[in-house]
Amino acid sequence: MIVGRHDVICGVRRGRELDELIPDARLLILEDSGQPGHVEEPEAFAEAVRRFVLETSVPQGAAA
Repeated sequence: MIVGRHDVICGVRRGRELDELIPDARLLILEDSGQPGHVEEPEAFAEAVRRFVLETSVPQGAAA
């Protein structure tokens, strides 16, 4: 879950709730963003997505 500190739609409070309810969830709070964190902090957003994909991907050739 990636949320912006200044997001009034699905902000930090909702992000923390989802983080607690979803098994193995990860929460990233973009400190300088509102709702469109991918626009306002694109580098941090992209790095978080990249890290998530690398850490959770099934190695090629492995059974899913």
